[in-house]
Amino acid sequence: MRLAIVFVSGFFFSFSVFGSTCISDGKATKKLSEKYLNEILFSVDSSSDEIDVVFELPSKINESNLSDVFIVKLASNVDNKLKFLFPLKARVEDETAHVWYMLSKTMSDYNFIQFSYGEECGVLIEYEVNYEGQELKLK
Repeated sequence: MRLAIVFVSGFFFSFSVFGSTCISDGKATKKLSEKYLNEILFSVDSSSDEIDVVFELPSKINESNLSDVFIVKLASNVDNKLKFLFPLKARVEDETAHVWYMLSKTMSDYNFIQFSYGEECGVLIEYEVNYEGQELKLK
C-alpha cells in the first residue's frame, strides 16, 4: 500500500531541478572588450581629493541588453587579490547607457570596470581604468 501511495504521489506531483553553470572565457572576453573599446566614452573630472567618472556605452551588444555594471579594485596587478567589487546602476536613454560613480583618489589605482550584457551566461567586457590618462586599457 505504501508503495502505491509513493507511486501515485510521484505521478501527480512534478519535481524538477534547474541548474546553470557559466564558464568564463578570458580570451572571448578580451576579444569582445577590444571590439567594443571605441564605442565606450569615458570622462573624468577630478578635484584634489576625489574623482568623478562617467561612462557612456551601448545599451545593447549582439541584441543583448546591458544587465550589470561593476567597479572592481584589486590590491595590485601582480596578485589579483580583490579589495572590493561594487555593483553600479546604469541609466539607459535610447541606445546609450550612462554610468556614473565617484571615488577618492586614494582608491584609484588598480580599478577595473565590467559591463555584462544578457541574462545568466551573457557577454562580459572589462577594462582597466586609467583615471589620470583618461583611458581604458584591455585587461
